[in-house]
Amino acid sequence: SYVIQNINTLKPKNRSLALSYASRELLGLIIMERICSQFLEGKGEKWSSVRLSKTLNVHPGLVHDILRELSKAALILEIPSEQGIYYIPDRDPGSIYVTEVLNTLRSAGEKFEPVHTTLPDQRIAKFMEDMQVKIQKSMQISLKDIVLDEKQGTS
Repeated sequence: SYVIQNINTLKPKNRSLALSYASRELLGLIIMERICSQFLEGKGEKWSSVRLSKTLNVHPGLVHDILRELSKAALILEIPSEQGIYYIPDRDPGSIYVTEVLNTLRSAGEKFEPVHTTLPDQRIAKFMEDMQVKIQKSMQISLKDIVLDEKQGTS
């Protein structure tokens, strides 16, 4: 009875649901694209975690984990309804940038901070931080840009 009621949230104990960071980023962008596309079109069934899981053929636990991170980062909103929870963008998809999604998914989990850092360690950390800032500034692509580009490619 418990298993049947919670089948969409249970994780198998002997199988890992871990994804590479690249796969998590890709899945997160795909999920964001689906949510933003439906929102911008204003028609069709809204996206729930169950629907996303079934449509993308991804374990519900992975979809739930990514949705939780996107929600914590204020990129999506959880909207309760009689049919369950569905998701919409937290703000205009034109102001949600790909780099925000990627950084959210990269930052999930524990952060490694060594107790003692040397000057070379600090330089490496500063280099990584500077590189992220440069990437963010040079890649100002929004989710709306992706949805509109997709629509133009199919028309």
